[in-house]
Amino acid sequence: PIKESYFMNIGLTQRIEIDNKTGESRDSLDQRWSVFLNFLGYNPIPIPNNIILGRDYFSKLSLKGVILTGGNDLKATNSKSISEKRDQLENLIIKYSISNNTPVLGICRGLQMINHYFGGTMVKIKNHVSIRHDIFIGKETLNVNSYHGFGIHKEGLADCLEIVAEDKNGFVEGAKHKEYSLQGIMWHPERE
Repeated sequence: PIKESYFMNIGLTQRIEIDNKTGESRDSLDQRWSVFLNFLGYNPIPIPNNIILGRDYFSKLSLKGVILTGGNDLKATNSKSISEKRDQLENLIIKYSISNNTPVLGICRGLQMINHYFGGTMVKIKNHVSIRHDIFIGKETLNVNSYHGFGIHKEGLADCLEIVAEDKNGFVEGAKHKEYSLQGIMWHPERE
């Protein structure tokens, strides 16, 4: 039987890649996202990195939620980053989501973007790229994958966000907004 939730559209932001041969700027999305969301019974809708689409575009998609996926450094953390258009789009999505009560889940870069949007800061972090490590959610320990070169130390978490998970060194591994339906994690569930 088809799950009722399958008809729920979930928007997914995409990383930006530059084709060295043609110079084309391309949007891309790990194929595991569609497998993961279909398994959960949702209909994934990739969102192009085109700020011109704007708020009307999101309304027409009838999104029940948005996932700010991983990939690309924020321009604020890396001046050589090619993600300026993506940063602008994800800022627009957060603003749209707040005004339309649309839930947002940030994955890795997505949590960084949520934190940055609300004035939080990030720092360069070592030993978090292509490894597994323990995080703490209350009294529970969870071993997760890690692929990020920038982290959010608890002192850098925006005031409107609260810690849901952290590592042994005081870096935020999960956070949620105190008022809005915005939350994020630093690991990648689609890769499990």
